[in-house]
Amino acid sequence: MREARLQRRVLIGPGITIGLVLLVLVGAVVVELIVTPNSVAASVAGETIWISRFQERVRLERAILNTRITNYVALLNASGLDPNQYAGQEPLRGWLSQINDPELLGSGILDVLIEDTLIRQEAEARGLQVSPEDVDRQIDEFLGLVPPVQEPDLGGEPQATLVPSPTRTPFVSPTPRDLPTATATLVVEEPMLVATDIAPTTPTFTPIPPTVTQTTDELERQQAEMRTSILSDLAGSARISEGRLRAHFEELALRDALAALLFEGSDSILHVNARHILVAERQEADDLLVALADGDSFAALAMASSIDAGSGRAGGELGWTPVHNLVRPFADAISAAEPGATIGPVETEFGWHVIQLRARESRSATDAEIDIARNFEFRNWLEDRRDAQDANIEILDVWAENVPDDPVLLLTG
Repeated sequence: MREARLQRRVLIGPGITIGLVLLVLVGAVVVELIVTPNSVAASVAGETIWISRFQERVRLERAILNTRITNYVALLNASGLDPNQYAGQEPLRGWLSQINDPELLGSGILDVLIEDTLIRQEAEARGLQVSPEDVDRQIDEFLGLVPPVQEPDLGGEPQATLVPSPTRTPFVSPTPRDLPTATATLVVEEPMLVATDIAPTTPTFTPIPPTVTQTTDELERQQAEMRTSILSDLAGSARISEGRLRAHFEELALRDALAALLFEGSDSILHVNARHILVAERQEADDLLVALADGDSFAALAMASSIDAGSGRAGGELGWTPVHNLVRPFADAISAAEPGATIGPVETEFGWHVIQLRARESRSATDAEIDIARNFEFRNWLEDRRDAQDANIEILDVWAENVPDDPVLLLTG
């Protein structure tokens, strides 16, 4: 009897252990597949952003970044240029920073999802919808995502500027608010790199040139096949359905449609001719205003005091520029001023400004220039909208623990 009891204990003990292990594994699977995806990442005016949606969007952005980096490096190599010279410059620096820092990328994506929710709510309130053709146009625009190659700027220290890049930043790849300033390194050993996580047959989104014998129908068919293949590969890499991928482009189309609705009707852009003195501290700016009121020369003060070396050497002159190209606090202050007025102190990310508006005028603009200006204005509207809804926006810390790190970018020689 004693031997039988011992034998039963020997058999029961491992069974209990195995059962506990299985229970833990089942619990982990339940958390991973059911609990976590149905957790809340954020809420916007009563609308929930689920972790599952957040993770889908991060994986899609990583897949897009992987493709952009791979295509850009391939383009550099094909041009006989060293990708390592470009790793610390935009756009490659920003892409690498995001792909190598999941928390940085996740933060930016959560911001975009909040913006998308605000945009959709505003569009619904206005009865605004987009058509399938609008979505297709967004997809076609996306397929030209490789930027032109520019010669690397390898010398000199960068200087602060009041003028941000006038080029529209694609919403498909949002730039997080605080990118790291460290220089990225891209190790390239062979002339051609392939991102192994993405099918090596993925095209570089270069339009297919017609051959002598190609008919229009054949060219359209070939381009349609390429389009389908690229989108299918992208959805597969991101592990989302093609329907979810199309929904992403629908969100982009809705952004453009709302921007066009809010800022339609103008065929001209406000330009200003201004000069400024930039200093580090508020007290310095106050002292400058006193000196100007006493009759001191603006140009002389700018040359003596401004930490903006470029304009300082020119007496503070900025010349003519579209007002939307100026950083927002500067642009807002100067837009409300009359020619000849001295404005300030105005605080921006660069420091404190004392500004003098020389002249202003509206100039006719091309459709492309109007589109750029509209997107700057829409960005300002979106910032204001988010500030106004701040009390109705809640972000939960759980998102930071659930940022996907796939698909992984693997560059091989």
